[in-house]
Amino acid sequence: NKIESIKISTLPSPSIIQVSSLAYDEIYRQLFFTTNNNQLYRDLWMYDFNSDKEKLLFENARIGYLTSSPITHELWGIQHLSGKSILVKSNYPYTELQSLSIFNVGDELQDLSINRNGNLLAATLHRSTGQQSIIISDITGIEKGDPFKFRVVTSSGSPENPSWSVDGKYLYWNAYTNGVSNIYKYSLQ
Repeated sequence: NKIESIKISTLPSPSIIQVSSLAYDEIYRQLFFTTNNNQLYRDLWMYDFNSDKEKLLFENARIGYLTSSPITHELWGIQHLSGKSILVKSNYPYTELQSLSIFNVGDELQDLSINRNGNLLAATLHRSTGQQSIIISDITGIEKGDPFKFRVVTSSGSPENPSWSVDGKYLYWNAYTNGVSNIYKYSLQ
C-alpha cells in the first residue's frame, strides 16, 4: 500500500514540541489548526477538504487545545488572556467565539476531547499546585450559564491526552505510573 501525503498549508512559527493544535470534523471534512504557535499571537484557521481551501477564522485569538463536536460541529478550545485560561467555543460556521468558563490563574485545561454524543468533555487539568488530572465534564448546560463542573477520573502518573472510544463507553489516556508511558482505559459504566 502506498501512503500519499498532500501539502495542506504552511505553518508560520510552529511550537517546539507539538507544532500546532489540531481538530478535525469528520462529517464536514474540515481541519482546524493554529499558526503563530511560538511567536506573536496564535491564529485559528480552517482547511476545508471539500473545496481544498483554507480560511482564517480568528486572527490573534490565542486559542489552542482544539476539539470538535461530532454531533453539533462546534469548535472548542482554550483561549489565553491576561494570564488566565478560558474555555471557548464557536458554532458552525465559526464567525464568533463564546467564552464559557474562566479558570483561576495557574490552572490550565489542555488536551480537550468531546465524546461522540457531544455532551461530555474530557481534558487534562493542570492545577497551580502542580497536580495534573484527567477530568470529565457534562457540558450540556454550560452555554446556558451553568458553571463548569467536572469529576476527576485520575491524578496518578501525570495523566494526559484523553480520547474517547467510538461508542463513547470508554475514555483512554496515557500516564507515567511506573517510569514508562502506559495506556489506560476507563469505563463510564
